[in-house]
Amino acid sequence: MLHKIKNYRADRARRKLIEPNKTKSSFRKWRYLAIGAAILVMAVIIFMICFAHRTPLTHPILSGQAASMHIASPFEFTYESEILTSKERDNVADSIPPVYNVNMDVYTAAETRINSFVSYLNENQKAYDTAVESGADESSFFDRISSGARRVSSLKVIPEDIRIIYKNTSITNREKVFGNALYFMKDIMKDGVYRDGDSLFTKSAEGSVINIEGSGEKLDTSRARERLLSEIKTLGIGEELSYAIYRTMYQELMPNIVFNEARTKERREEARKQVSPVIVKVRENETIIDASTPHTPIVQEKIKALNMESIKRGEAQAANLSKYIEFISCILLVLSATLFIVISKSQRNKQPRTVVIFCFLLLMSLVFERIIIHLSNTQVWDADITLLQIFAFGTPIMLGPIIMVLLFGSYTGFVMAILIAALATMMVGESIVFFILLLASAMVAIYFCSNANSRYRVIMGGVIYGLFIAFFSFTIGLLTDKPLDILWRQSLLAIVAGALTGIFALVLLPIVERIFKTYSNIALLDYTDFNNPLLRRLQIEAPGTYHHSVMVSYLAEAAAATVGANPMICRIGALFHDIGKITKPEFFSENQKNGRNLHDEQNPSMSALIIRNHVREGIELAKAAKLPQQAIDSIHQHHGTTIIAYFYNKAMKLAEGAEQSVDPAQALRDAGIEESTFRHDGRKPQTVENAILMLADSCEAASRSLKKITKHGIEDLVNVIVRSKMNDGQFDECPITVKQLSKIKQSFVFTMLNMMHTRVQYNDDKKQ
Repeated sequence: MLHKIKNYRADRARRKLIEPNKTKSSFRKWRYLAIGAAILVMAVIIFMICFAHRTPLTHPILSGQAASMHIASPFEFTYESEILTSKERDNVADSIPPVYNVNMDVYTAAETRINSFVSYLNENQKAYDTAVESGADESSFFDRISSGARRVSSLKVIPEDIRIIYKNTSITNREKVFGNALYFMKDIMKDGVYRDGDSLFTKSAEGSVINIEGSGEKLDTSRARERLLSEIKTLGIGEELSYAIYRTMYQELMPNIVFNEARTKERREEARKQVSPVIVKVRENETIIDASTPHTPIVQEKIKALNMESIKRGEAQAANLSKYIEFISCILLVLSATLFIVISKSQRNKQPRTVVIFCFLLLMSLVFERIIIHLSNTQVWDADITLLQIFAFGTPIMLGPIIMVLLFGSYTGFVMAILIAALATMMVGESIVFFILLLASAMVAIYFCSNANSRYRVIMGGVIYGLFIAFFSFTIGLLTDKPLDILWRQSLLAIVAGALTGIFALVLLPIVERIFKTYSNIALLDYTDFNNPLLRRLQIEAPGTYHHSVMVSYLAEAAAATVGANPMICRIGALFHDIGKITKPEFFSENQKNGRNLHDEQNPSMSALIIRNHVREGIELAKAAKLPQQAIDSIHQHHGTTIIAYFYNKAMKLAEGAEQSVDPAQALRDAGIEESTFRHDGRKPQTVENAILMLADSCEAASRSLKKITKHGIEDLVNVIVRSKMNDGQFDECPITVKQLSKIKQSFVFTMLNMMHTRVQYNDDKKQ
């Protein structure tokens, strides 16, 4: 039985050793699969952006000839020409005459006005009869009726014609006479009346006008009025009355033939559909393009037709192979970028947020480049120049790398610049010279924008980048006999594009910072203002801590500049690293007054808890104030998991005094107090900047205990602190090197000697 229990315990212990390894191995396998899937997805997206559905380039990039190649058809084939077919259909459609309609609404409106005029005359018949019987002056009566008729019916009838109508008609036959005259007008207008001298209706060719509604003769306005007069005379009402009625009605006889746009368009579309496609025949060995052939749309269509025919005949294997090569190249480039990130010494470059921003900016830059290539793939000025030649170096292609440099440093910007330069070269089908020139100019932009603290430097970096690429592209173009009319336009646009790249970077930078909660040095600079609300509180409520923070910022910033870290992050982190001490400032020695130490009234464990809490409380204050993530990380990591030595030693002394025969550390454990009680519960430094901050914080605090300031004393102090942090494993998660630590120590010693220098002691005559 005892043997079985021992075997069971041994098996259980073995399983505990094996199962974590299995879990770790399984997690690693799934992690590798996820990374592989992400690489494949990213490669597919890049391929779709850069190469999918790419139209053939209209012109060889950077070529000074109309065509630097000779293409002849290796076989005979035919194709349907969309350009010639469209041209033929346009010609047929233009030959279709326009369609017109007779608009009888013109007559209806005229009839209404004339009937209103007749009704007005009938209403005033009694007044006329009274005027005639009384022998009064009739001229004023006819003037009044003429004005009233114009007001009622808009007809302009002279008083004399009104007198004739009243004299020769009565109410009964007046309506009959005007009704017959309206009938004659309607008969004329239903066939159509057009404007005098309208050339469209005076053409001798038949079919120039299509009248859907009217089948009779179309008359111009003059002939229509002559016909109306002759028709009125047939009524037998006398010549005087006939002319009076004619003069009343002829003004309403107006053109009523109108253009029917919808019907005309319909007939022309029908005619277009009836035109058969134009088939072009290309004979074997026929030259399609050479150095003397201009790049016309028909030639481009013929080249496209040759490519399509080659694909149908199975002779386009090289083109298909090119697609495979492009896709494999995308995979290799993404894989290379992944390896660059994996082997990076900075943990910040490996964070998911950094990778997401990297992918976003990379895809954004490639989309911009693809759009510009697509829009620029057209001819301008003459057949020998295309916009794509002019825009070859005039695109803001390095916008993404510049923003990446401003956010994360030159390393990730360099990686992105390699990818963009390679993909842009493949997109425009250029040689290795194009790639080298793009990459070299990107290095210039990265150099000037690295650790930029001002917007002016970013814009100047873009301008210098544009000048660099303009100068060398112009030089290379001269050496390869490129035309000057292309080179000077390329160079000018490259300079403009460089300046715009810097400006666009400054415009997009705050948007990226706000979306991804990651801040550049330009944004961090605003938090160094001593009027910041948190720093103001620290000045007032914990002046000793504030002074300590300012001194630490000087130490950390100088050391960061020495080892190539980011001084701005060190400065921000140092200013805010002890912001949590605002809540209980009196428990920290730098803020204590009159020599009173509140910790004398506390047990060591409680004192350690108060000291530890300033990290957690600082993080809460920083988040409430919406400080950058870099500042929050500095607060969290500036103590790491270091031991609070003073209170730990104090606790050990108390335990040693209580039990002389027991080891002090064992006595603490027997009392239920672990060493972790006296350790900070922060996170070990993850970056070189936070490691520098940890050392600067400890060195500045410890330097206050020095009784005499000497170089040797400060060197010993710094060496002891750095060695203790290393032995405690505080730099285990940080990519800091021994060489960097050596430079940091030298910088600390130099800066502390300057900050803590002693003055010459002056003689006191009275004392002597």
